[in-house]
Amino acid sequence: ETVQKGVKYILSQSGNDSYSNQTYIGNPDVNGNGRVIYTCLSGATSESGYSNPIALLGVVAAYSANPNATIPAGWSYAGATFKTYAQDAGEQIMWAQGEGSEPYGRGGWYYSANSSSGDGSIESWNFAALEAVESIGGSVPDAVKSEVEYRLAGGQHSTSDDYFGVYGYTSDCPIGGCGTFPNSSGNGNATTA
Repeated sequence: ETVQKGVKYILSQSGNDSYSNQTYIGNPDVNGNGRVIYTCLSGATSESGYSNPIALLGVVAAYSANPNATIPAGWSYAGATFKTYAQDAGEQIMWAQGEGSEPYGRGGWYYSANSSSGDGSIESWNFAALEAVESIGGSVPDAVKSEVEYRLAGGQHSTSDDYFGVYGYTSDCPIGGCGTFPNSSGNGNATTA
């Protein structure tokens, strides 16, 4: 009952978002039903990169054993299945994927949708949410995954120096920049891939 109340609340905070075709992934409305959903209306502001995937993960976890269950009468999106809701919310995440600032923003996510920057922490929640959508039978197009790979490759430091292999937070350097991170030549402990 407590979980149901939580999911009902998340759905009550959800709303349809406007969307458009994206340069690299095309139309994010994979199921063709004409909507993509913010899972948190408060997430329609500057923190959507965190709030939308985290709320979606909660809904998917609650209904992963029965994603084809119908959303009850009296709830937002009543009559749809939880799988359809999750797909539509995943499509909003796909639409929000960054398209610019190569190589650090393209294919990643940031605080707000379609940013030209990427943020490793925010991206991890969006990666997890899209995997959750797939885990219940939803669809994430290969183009979205290719863009994720583009961001991951762009975020890994590839120069043969003390930071080789380090995955950067918002670039290919660690927080503080390549010149301030402890290195692997005796002046600290660099973390490498």
